[in-house]
Amino acid sequence: MEYKFSNRALSAKPSRIREISARGAIDPEFISFAIGNPAYETFPVEEIRRCNDLIYERCPKYALQYGPTIGDDGFRELMKERLQKIKGINPEGNDILVTSGSQQGLTLMPMTVTNEGDVVLVEQYTYMGALSCMRGMCAVPVGVKVDDDGINLEALEEACKTIKNVRYLYLIPNFQNPMGVTIPFEKRKKIYELACKYDFLIYEDDPYGELRYTGEPVPSFKSIDTEGRVVYAGSFSKILCSGIRLGFICASNEMIAKMTALKGNLDSGSPVSSSLIARYFMEEGKLDPHIEEVRALYAKKREAMLSGLDKYMSSKCTRTNPEGGMFLWVTLPEDADADAVFDACLENHIGVIPSVCFAPDESKPGKSFRLCFATPTLEEIEIGCKRFGDVTKKFFGE
Repeated sequence: MEYKFSNRALSAKPSRIREISARGAIDPEFISFAIGNPAYETFPVEEIRRCNDLIYERCPKYALQYGPTIGDDGFRELMKERLQKIKGINPEGNDILVTSGSQQGLTLMPMTVTNEGDVVLVEQYTYMGALSCMRGMCAVPVGVKVDDDGINLEALEEACKTIKNVRYLYLIPNFQNPMGVTIPFEKRKKIYELACKYDFLIYEDDPYGELRYTGEPVPSFKSIDTEGRVVYAGSFSKILCSGIRLGFICASNEMIAKMTALKGNLDSGSPVSSSLIARYFMEEGKLDPHIEEVRALYAKKREAMLSGLDKYMSSKCTRTNPEGGMFLWVTLPEDADADAVFDACLENHIGVIPSVCFAPDESKPGKSFRLCFATPTLEEIEIGCKRFGDVTKKFFGE
């Protein structure tokens, strides 16, 4: 039969990352800088196994039954305390909703506050998963110019003045995916002032915020929120492990109540066991020491990729210098053929993600690539940088 798919279904497209992964699956020499997965060696397998055993010693009926849609109360209270301590977020007037990974939060936000055709302002290049969720809810993502220190204030205000039906601004303020940039505090305050002036929300997506290797932490948008305009989202995927699919949203009581009602239509509640694993891990004081170990490993990998690119890459290309996170951004010369470079990378057994995948407007694909340093080993980073560098020198010279 001929299927009549919804506009939401028609907006869904296969991920370029999956295509690159498939290439790697049939090429034993292939090295991928494409997938933004946490490194397996960071997973505290034995500790998670022990926490999982505790669940079935203490509360098997609770863990195996449907749980509260909003999430486990013990985990939520711990997260309020933790967010106050490390992010400066006042729990007064705010609540926590547990989500099935951060991706569910990215779906719930446009589901909650946008109607078909409403606009979401985003950075010039941004996380492809967020763009998919916006489009899936029939919202329209519109990109705003990004500088070395994050979104351009003049371009943001111009968009606010000229574009109708702007419902929220989606930002990854710390070590942004894909570009690796961080928004300084003074600029965050000015962005928040624009949100108040032009009456839109801010979705502060912060999955990498605790993965800082140099410099000082920057206060969160939510910590300066006096009007309930900021929806803060976090995840345990990058700081504990991704497979337990545990994320959370911190927002005003009113916003959380409405999101919880909508979440009930999606899954009736996230797995209780995932929250309990993270809860026990935190209660025993294990999380912060574990994050320090993750930082130490990723800092070495970051330095290896920066050094490798500086050693092997054409001087005609530029790169970002992220203070944390998992990604850096390489930009080709203005006259470059990015598609040809991408194809040449695949032929040279190295996978990178082209900027078109992160562009809200695919007619403006850009000439950049995202490289992930978290997943590959140090040896793979060295070999992969050499392969990528060889491609750039082939096209642009030394």
